[in-house]
Amino acid sequence: MRPPWDSRLAKAVMDQAGPAYVWLAKPNGKRTRKYVYGQTREAVHDKWIKLHQQAKVRPVATSVPTVGSFLT
Repeated sequence: MRPPWDSRLAKAVMDQAGPAYVWLAKPNGKRTRKYVYGQTREAVHDKWIKLHQQAKVRPVATSVPTVGSFLT
């Protein structure tokens, strides 16, 4: 089993500005990918490094609840 912070750079990031992702472990034990985007390869890479480091230290939210779901 891979560690929860296991990550892969999307091939597009190596060629041009495009998405990159980090595999994250959810509280229920399943794994999911969280993507980062940017205008340049450097911006994407910086965000990817930051997300990768955060995932090593603590859980990272994979989605943000909407106001509507909060109010109901």
